[in-house]
Amino acid sequence: MALTKVSGSATPVPGGRSVSTDDRAFAGSSGVVQVNQSAGVGNQSMNTLSVRVME
Repeated sequence: MALTKVSGSATPVPGGRSVSTDDRAFAGSSGVVQVNQSAGVGNQSMNTLSVRVME
């Protein structure tokens, strides 16, 4: 079985969806914090990782 590289609607739909986490969401936390988010249109989704270390 071969998988196609395109998923979702055959007709492109303009626009998109995004999910974000507030800067204060983990205020006061320590140790390892894991967050899983998924955002996309149809069956398409993208995962990004951003790490900011402040002293």
